[in-house]
Amino acid sequence: MPLFNENMYIFPLQKDSSINGGCIFIEIMLENNYTAWMSVHYVGWYIGFTKRGRPRRGPNTLPNQRDVHFMKRFPPGEQPDLQSCSFTTVSKRSKRVQQTSTAPPPLQ
Repeated sequence: MPLFNENMYIFPLQKDSSINGGCIFIEIMLENNYTAWMSVHYVGWYIGFTKRGRPRRGPNTLPNQRDVHFMKRFPPGEQPDLQSCSFTTVSKRSKRVQQTSTAPPPLQ
């Protein structure tokens, strides 16, 4: 279980250490369907890692940074219901809207 220390870095919680408010996090679902983990004790601090895998300092993280975006993994057999998507394409040549085959015909 990770924890923020006095230097504002994330480090793993040892078995013999006590649990305090610095090691409790809230899972937040962002608008782009990624998951972020925010500290309860230090509001506005998120768990984040650099592209090299090093932890980011808590106050230097924001929810819109890629370093704090995590993908949710579902256990086998518990996949979410995926809804079919319909896309609208506009070609530059004709500048007309063309619906894909999965979308219903437009209303008149």
